Amino acid sequence: DYMGMWGLDKATGAIMWHNATIVGSVYQAKCFEGRVYFTSSGNSTLYCINATNGKSIWAERSPNYSNRTPDVSFGWSGVVIDPVRKVLFVSDNYYLMCIKLPE
Repeated sequence: DYMGMWGLDKATGAIMWHNATIVGSVYQAKCFEGRVYFTSSGNSTLYCINATNGKSIWAERSPNYSNRTPDVSFGWSGVVIDPVRKVLFVSDNYYLMCIKLPE
């Protein structure tokens, strides 16, 4: 489905939560300290959601959009997490960004 994200019980397959605000296809998801970080092709957004209840913590578009960089997008970029420094790396097709993760 193009709209929404579901959390399933690993043992039974039962739906545990549904987040209807997620749009598009997830390119790559990483779980770290109870949060899931991923980019989505639907609206070129970088997401962070709570892995337990599915609630959105944040959904951000690249701050680098301008007339010089009209194709800025998190759409097909993966995320890399450095667990020691607790930072996330992501690209928006123009720039590589390093984002400090919330405590």
